[in-house]
Amino acid sequence: MAQRWIPSVILGDIPTVSCKIIDMKNRRKSKNCIFPVLLCAFFLSLLPRQAFAVSQWEIDEVKRKRDLVAEQRNAQQQIVDNLTGEQNSVIDEKLALEQSVSLTREQIDLNNQEIALYDGLIQEKIAEVEAAKALEDEQLERYRVRVRAMEENGVPSLLVMLSESDSLRDLLTALDDVGAIMESDRALEDQYIAARKAHEKKQAEYEEVRVELLAHKSVLEEERKQLELQIDTAQEKIEELQQQITENEALVAEIEARWQELDQRVGELQAQYEKERAPGNISGDGFIWPCSANIITSLAGTRTHPVTGQERYHSGVDIGCPAGDPVWAAASGTVSSAGWNGNYGNCVMISHDNGYTTVYGHLDSIAVSSGQSVSAGTTVGYCGSTGLATGPHLHFEIRSGGDFLDPLDFFSGGSFVYMLDA
Repeated sequence: MAQRWIPSVILGDIPTVSCKIIDMKNRRKSKNCIFPVLLCAFFLSLLPRQAFAVSQWEIDEVKRKRDLVAEQRNAQQQIVDNLTGEQNSVIDEKLALEQSVSLTREQIDLNNQEIALYDGLIQEKIAEVEAAKALEDEQLERYRVRVRAMEENGVPSLLVMLSESDSLRDLLTALDDVGAIMESDRALEDQYIAARKAHEKKQAEYEEVRVELLAHKSVLEEERKQLELQIDTAQEKIEELQQQITENEALVAEIEARWQELDQRVGELQAQYEKERAPGNISGDGFIWPCSANIITSLAGTRTHPVTGQERYHSGVDIGCPAGDPVWAAASGTVSSAGWNGNYGNCVMISHDNGYTTVYGHLDSIAVSSGQSVSAGTTVGYCGSTGLATGPHLHFEIRSGGDFLDPLDFFSGGSFVYMLDA
């Protein structure tokens, strides 16, 4: 407990000076160490006031980077969403085209069936026309035979008919019969001709419809080809968009991984920050350090008061804590005093079972009341600059009976930064 070592690492690249080892018992008496102490104080005053491994600034900076990465991730995800939406639209368009192609093919199939049907009807009409024409030719030949026979026989035929007739009546009847036969032959021929022409007309009608069907089929086939070309184009677009989506999703994943790293880092820093500033982070002989700061701005002992300028005894240590930081009970006990106490400003005193009394001065506000039982780590107030003080700090004392003890003697294992007269 006789000597306290200030780690040289806090000096950074500053050359080691003779005050690296401070005699804690004789530091108030030794005049030979005044200049080295002042030199150390000057160098240490150049250090940042935060002496912990993790600062709030560092946490905020990592959070800022994390938020920037989150913005990048969201922007990149928006690109993916836009591409996906565009791809879905093209997919819907392709599905519609495929449905149109399917319907067109069905129309083509139905058209082919109609063409086949009319091909059959045309063939039937061709056969009917040929049959009618055969009957027509046969009847025409019969008629020609009869006419040639009558022309060849001529009058003798009439004489024969006259000679063979018993009476004029029979002759006229015979002549009428011949005329009726001739008339019947001509009538049959006319019927056959009419039937042939009717078949030929129907055949022509069928062939005309077939031509129309073939023309419609050509239109449908061309439509199908155009639709299939559009489907191919849509498929190429879908594949192109999928490639872009895949690439951008990979970027999102990379950014997300970076965000996760930063988020994890924030959590780690926050946990370390809270751990470093938790009650009991620095513990000593029966006590815990009363606040999160570990910067010593004034030691216990005789000093020149920073306000009055007078040489006077300093009954505790001043700790450079930011205004509003919580101040904790250094050990369990009973609050013996809580209120205004002259130069101490807002002040709390706690009586402990081990016979010691701890004092917490210059508080901005008080969180306990007189007579209240507290445990080690209970918040008793908040760091401030009330009373006779030049700025926010905590004046911390440990008393035993009527004696003032140096609090640092109870925390020989603690790591502190000395910014004397800061």
